Amino acid sequence: MIIVSGCSWACGEWLTAGEGSKIIFPGLEYNFSQDGHECINLGIRAGSNLQVAHKVNGYITRNPDVKIDKIFIFQTEWTRDLPMAFEEDYDNIQYASDLQNIMISRFYHRLSEIAEKSNSTVYLIGGLSDTLWLDNMQEHYPGVEVLCQSLVNWLLNYNTRIQEPVYSWYNFLTVEYVKKIKKLLPDNEQQKLLDMVDQGLERESLVFAHPEYFWPDGLHPNRHVYKIMYKKILSKTG
Repeated sequence: MIIVSGCSWACGEWLTAGEGSKIIFPGLEYNFSQDGHECINLGIRAGSNLQVAHKVNGYITRNPDVKIDKIFIFQTEWTRDLPMAFEEDYDNIQYASDLQNIMISRFYHRLSEIAEKSNSTVYLIGGLSDTLWLDNMQEHYPGVEVLCQSLVNWLLNYNTRIQEPVYSWYNFLTVEYVKKIKKLLPDNEQQKLLDMVDQGLERESLVFAHPEYFWPDGLHPNRHVYKIMYKKILSKTG
């Protein structure tokens, strides 16, 4: 069994944006199935990273007799997990990226636990959010591998690695959290937080500007992108 999960970017191609939208192509699940693999898509519309990890872990727990071969996770924005942050996560914040690093690391630790539990590798794909890149990834998060740090950068610049990863696009839902974090930062770090927000807004605009990869709804990868991604998966994982 192959598991595909993540936020709506893992779910597939969407017809339109908004509440009334629907999936018209099941993403990587289709590509794997066409090649004769048993595959399940556990993507969650508007899901957070920790929600995705919880759903994948739940499936493995409920199906102990199912042999999991590989797990592919599209990473989404760390800000989606902020409602689940602990108050102590805000303590002693010194740098603009502190809370971001805490939430992403928490997600990766959960994936490492899933890899051990399922005796399989969890492959990360930078989707709505780019992934971290650590040369010693296995040392920090055993069983977790970065397959593609940035799908957007790969499509537009033909490079899966990216010098300045984008971890959240930011929107009106995160305004209050940004304000809260900003108040806790020393003066020399406040501008860095605003730069992170600007970087996220630029990524959003970049996606909107490339309908050839993100039509018909203008926000999610289309079936052509999943085909490209599938070829990448085969070349990297067999």
